[in-house]
Amino acid sequence: MKDVIGETIESQHEDYDGEYVTVLIQGQLFGLPIGDVEDVFEPQMVTSVPLSPKEVVGVLNLRGRLVTLVDVCVKLGIDQITVEKPMAIGLRRDEGAYALMVDEVGDVIRPDGSSVEPVPSHLDQVWKQVCTGVLQLEDQLMMVLDPECIFESERENRAA
Repeated sequence: MKDVIGETIESQHEDYDGEYVTVLIQGQLFGLPIGDVEDVFEPQMVTSVPLSPKEVVGVLNLRGRLVTLVDVCVKLGIDQITVEKPMAIGLRRDEGAYALMVDEVGDVIRPDGSSVEPVPSHLDQVWKQVCTGVLQLEDQLMMVLDPECIFESERENRAA
């Protein structure tokens, strides 16, 4: 996927069903539905925002847009290990521009004949809220992230 870093992801297909942008977060493979992904970039010149929630790394200017950068590790309750060159996934959102900070961006995949299985009942409660399912790939499991749920859980936390 290195050929799209810093570029807007566009597809000639209106239907993104079953296609995922893969990301690695602290060794765990996740997939984001490609229809939700707008950009893949290396975050630079991030400005911290005083009094922001702990998962908000800060804001940055991406081609003239102000983007809020969110640390997925904090949202998922994963211990953070510093990554030399973190990446970011820009998301399509009605209320503004957001990006999820991840360790590494992989390929766009369309699993053949595999279907998304329900989230296992023994999975951590936070992960259950932000994942829509699990996909068995040839050599590993991929958790399917729902970006909308990541932000819904934040809205619920603020309202409480």
